[in-house]
Amino acid sequence: MGKLIGRLAEEKGHEIAVVIDDADAGLSANDLATKLNGVDVAIDFTTADAVRRNVEACVAAGVPLVEGTTGWNDGQDEIEKNC
Repeated sequence: MGKLIGRLAEEKGHEIAVVIDDADAGLSANDLATKLNGVDVAIDFTTADAVRRNVEACVAAGVPLVEGTTGWNDGQDEIEKNC
């Protein structure tokens, strides 16, 4: 899904400033926030286990997040507290 979103965004003239992939899976929320500094928005299609860290990173970086990942509803209340 992420590749499709990236392709469509570029076709519409948007710049993809950062791509987070498997190589970044071990990053802390703070390290991820550093990579996100200066971007306008993050679009997340990852795994349910990564949602909490990705939300924390976006909050720390002040980057709005579009969350497209499914399967994380069990932790939604706690994750929303971070927002």
